[in-house]
Amino acid sequence: MQFVIFDFEWNCVTLGKDRHLNEIIEIGAVKLDEKFTETDRFSSFVRPKFTNKLNKYVKNLTHINEEDLKKASDFVTVLSEFEKFSAGDDTVFLSWSDTDMHVLSENCRQFLSADSAGFICKYADLQRYAMKFLKTETKNQVSLSNAAEQFGISNEGLSLHRACDDSRLCAEILQKTYDKRQFAGYIRVLDRKYYQRLMFKPYYVTSQDDPDFDISDFSQNCPHCKKPLSATGKIKHFKNVFTQKYLCKHCNKRYKIHLKIKKTYDGAVKNIRLNELK
Repeated sequence: MQFVIFDFEWNCVTLGKDRHLNEIIEIGAVKLDEKFTETDRFSSFVRPKFTNKLNKYVKNLTHINEEDLKKASDFVTVLSEFEKFSAGDDTVFLSWSDTDMHVLSENCRQFLSADSAGFICKYADLQRYAMKFLKTETKNQVSLSNAAEQFGISNEGLSLHRACDDSRLCAEILQKTYDKRQFAGYIRVLDRKYYQRLMFKPYYVTSQDDPDFDISDFSQNCPHCKKPLSATGKIKHFKNVFTQKYLCKHCNKRYKIHLKIKKTYDGAVKNIRLNELK
């Protein structure tokens, strides 16, 4: 087994009305053998196709400028070079969160008319795995630099938010945390279902005609007397929330029911809230 820990830097560009692309401008990676010895590094800028101007935020974050990219090869060429670099038996690819996989899929769809880079067959989200070992009270994602600090890993001499150096930092975190049995549970085989889930964009139901909208969700009992509530108005929709006012005819209390329906890859998630009106 070998490990290829990779990282991308990208620049968001507008392709048209409501169409954007996180265009990759740098690919970096570190290759480790099964004993976690570094065997090779990969670093390459990518010449963008859709704009010659980098977003100010990207320039400040990465310290990459337009001159760095002018003489670089295009995405298809650099990806092919990255594939050659990654060649080996039983390769597991890793990145700090699956955002990089999402961005890679975006670029593959744009430039290769494919969902993915076919050579990446096994993948593990290092951030998700490493969170098991971090002492944190929040479930929010932890940045790479914060995680390295908690693991006692120095980033001295590294340029954070540069693809190769971020990959090197990830490699040290993997070396510190690797447990064969636990890590095996985080390795995903990248089939079609994986990419469907990865690229699915959750959204909220906005129409009562949607099959996941069910009028019975509004059937609630009064929290005080436990008797059924009676609707006093029509169902309204505003900012992804359906609402309806109700009256308890037994204790004369008034309520408003809030219903939010979020469509995810795994199905609809409903949030129902009952507020008493004063």
